[in-house]
Amino acid sequence: MNIIKIIVLLMKILKTNILEGIKNNEIRGSQHLYKQVLATLASSLLCLSAGLTNGISAVLLPKLMHDSSLSWESGFGSWIAAIAPISSILGCVCVGTLLDGFGRRTVHIILAFPFMAGWLAMAFAEDFPTMMVGRFLTGLSYGAVRPTTIIYLGEISDPKYRGIILLCPSLALNLGVLLSHVIGSFIYWRTSLLICIAPSAIMFAMLFFIKESPYWLIAQGRVEEGVECFRWFRGNGATAESELQNVVEKQKGKTSKFSAKELFDTLRSSAFIRPTITVVFIFLTVQMCGINAFPFYAYDLLRTMFGDDESYIATFFLIMAVDLIRVAASIVICLFGKKMRRKLTFVVAAHGTTVILFGLVVCGVYKDLFILSLTLLVLYTSLASVVASLGWTFIAELYPTKVRGIGSGLSGVICFGLLSVCVKLTPGLLWSGQPVMYGTFACVTGVSAVVLTFILPETNGRRLQDIEDSYNTKDKDIIVTPL
Repeated sequence: MNIIKIIVLLMKILKTNILEGIKNNEIRGSQHLYKQVLATLASSLLCLSAGLTNGISAVLLPKLMHDSSLSWESGFGSWIAAIAPISSILGCVCVGTLLDGFGRRTVHIILAFPFMAGWLAMAFAEDFPTMMVGRFLTGLSYGAVRPTTIIYLGEISDPKYRGIILLCPSLALNLGVLLSHVIGSFIYWRTSLLICIAPSAIMFAMLFFIKESPYWLIAQGRVEEGVECFRWFRGNGATAESELQNVVEKQKGKTSKFSAKELFDTLRSSAFIRPTITVVFIFLTVQMCGINAFPFYAYDLLRTMFGDDESYIATFFLIMAVDLIRVAASIVICLFGKKMRRKLTFVVAAHGTTVILFGLVVCGVYKDLFILSLTLLVLYTSLASVVASLGWTFIAELYPTKVRGIGSGLSGVICFGLLSVCVKLTPGLLWSGQPVMYGTFACVTGVSAVVLTFILPETNGRRLQDIEDSYNTKDKDIIVTPL
């Protein structure tokens, strides 16, 4: 009887708390948070597909060379590896116009088709041209994914949770790379390519139950529809309503389309130029620290660091270790994403990466420092992974709403262009010696980190409209926040 009384009492307390929560709009708020989480999951599945595209060539190419069902000649491998980064730049160029013209959610759906078609083409390919077409299609979507997901999630998320939500695509992409290496290593290559279709297909189905970005709808002049979508994602609490009213007020008197003059004026305005300069230095830090070029030359980097005896560690296990560290770094920053100051974290991680790179220069000069080299390599991978994960999160918040698609597409071109430069330069730097390579990475990363210390805004927890307005004011404290 006592147990029953206790259960009854607990139920009464629970009922009272639920009723009070409904009264205070807490339960409604949590329901709207679930909708943001659902959108984040769907968008992250697209990034998972991008990660699969990024990582699959490392384990696919060795299998293709020994498969009699596919005609193969020497030199094919380098083309299959290179075509995805090349087509990704084209994807970045195109996605800005698509995002601003058709909407953020719609572009998610559009990108699912090249992914699925590309994986199917590669899975059933019997010759080199078909394999190249499939790889080109997946690379096309791969280049467009990061701008698309970051912009969409940045516009539908509550400022309180935007920091952690914007980190989820990076986590999903790193998980995709890890999964591609695991699946591709232990499953027949045609089957593994068919498995890679699943994330895009699931995302495609999920998006039919999720609404469009309210910011984009309001910017297009579809105010009533935008207000409905805003309240679907964010509810009608006092804070959300204040933000909504601010966005709608800013849209009054504006046309839904750009004239050529308006577009030109916007592209040469401070609100576009200043974010673009910031983006250049962000991706100089992300790409020229070398973390994204590392997997391309894992074997050579290992041999120069630890000697010609490859029994120390197999290349496969090195790649897996790098993948696991990057995933772990993404998980850690996601767990603390709501509370951490992203500018502070990014800048500190960039400066820390610079110091570690100079440490690797010392290890390159004194070859017998094996334990120190291994320790610094782990620390480098961890901090540089934080830099790479956080870099893209700023893109969703820096550009004005009406050119956010163009800005994000330009950001992608800058990102992949600098990656191509880094990948192209790395073999020559490595041939010149490990100290030269790590020293070059350290100098570029260090200079970029110093510049970003002064020009990168702290955007975490701030409303997108406030960030946009800050570029048109003389209040420098809004633009550059202290560390």
